[in-house]
Amino acid sequence: MKIKKILIITISTCLAIAFTGCSKREKNGENNSFASSDAPKSAVPNSFDKVTANLDKSGDMFIYLSTEQIISTADQYLNDITQSIETTESINDIIKAGKTALNQSGIMEISGIGMSRVEIEPNLFRQKIAVHHEESKSDGKIWSILGSKEPRQLELFKLLPEDTVLAISNEFNAKVLFDWFPELASATDNPEIEEQVKVAMSIASLMLQTPASLDSLGNQFSLFITLDKKEKTYLPPELGGEIPNPGLAIVIKILNDKVPDMIFQALEAQGAPMEEQTINGTKSLVFTEASPFPFPVSPTIFKLDNHFILASSEELAKNIISTHQGNTPRLTSTEEYKQLSKGLNTEANHMLYLGKRFAKSLAPAIKSVIESAGDLPPEIPIDINSIPFDITKLNPEEMIKLRLLAFIKNNKNGMIIESQSSNLN
Repeated sequence: MKIKKILIITISTCLAIAFTGCSKREKNGENNSFASSDAPKSAVPNSFDKVTANLDKSGDMFIYLSTEQIISTADQYLNDITQSIETTESINDIIKAGKTALNQSGIMEISGIGMSRVEIEPNLFRQKIAVHHEESKSDGKIWSILGSKEPRQLELFKLLPEDTVLAISNEFNAKVLFDWFPELASATDNPEIEEQVKVAMSIASLMLQTPASLDSLGNQFSLFITLDKKEKTYLPPELGGEIPNPGLAIVIKILNDKVPDMIFQALEAQGAPMEEQTINGTKSLVFTEASPFPFPVSPTIFKLDNHFILASSEELAKNIISTHQGNTPRLTSTEEYKQLSKGLNTEANHMLYLGKRFAKSLAPAIKSVIESAGDLPPEIPIDINSIPFDITKLNPEEMIKLRLLAFIKNNKNGMIIESQSSNLN
């Protein structure tokens, strides 16, 4: 009953804060949620001031949630459940490892979460999410795995051509995650599991040359998609007809040649059909096997400064290299990017960009799928029934207006997610 009462109080408080935060300003321009000096102060210390300092208080949404009591209650509730049920040895090992992972992750140290939204221009919204923990509690594994605590200018932007429609970049410390596995195995107190993990680590060391290969990574992994503004690919009518020629690139930041050399040696050992070429002055390996796709596909591997890049075609590789050299326009020079980034601090650890052309180009295909309602030709391997939502409720006409630019910034007290978007409903 006590837990139930706490949950009811917590939910009621969140709703009250949400409705208060979402209320409009008074006519005199003051937000009565913050202006009143007579407002009662919390008798229980919380992170309200630290979290809300990172939010916009003048928009149409403002929410703060103190999570300390909720997390404490959930932790106790989890302990009660695990102690009250009978478990097999294998399930008990999983529970031990899971509890250790949860306790070491840093999630339990989160003291507050806040969200805000403000319409800075007609149909252009700025959203912020702040996740807070005390600086003294910043040693959780998740904070280390998700990268450094210092945002910076992302080098990926120097590689993105102007016809980029989707870009994702994440800072991820694979070495920290790799080193965490033995700790989790040890937490099970099961010698058999510890030995299995030890063997797996040895195999990884032999085949992937860990941990040296992980130490050679720059911990930044990116992916982006381009849509050619001139060249088209013609699809079956069931998929909406023609679309711009797509391109895909994967970018890995490296500190040395350890990983590229491993990949080149593996490809050579397997006799992969490829030839060495020089593209815009850059040494590259181009796969020469014929493509089964209706659009250009000739995977090309190359290095630019401290980036190891796989491009889906030789044409895209040329475009990326030319963009990096400053000979062709970058995404950052486009009007769409300039509008989405207006007023944003672009220093970050993680990034997501979604341009309007991405959804607009896919809308005809999505519309065809919706109209077919599961009656697609057998050569199109899409099972409508396996999609976990009602696809017929999607509105392609609204989707084509969607634009989004988001940055995630790590800091000593958690992280801040800041984004700007249009038509994000």
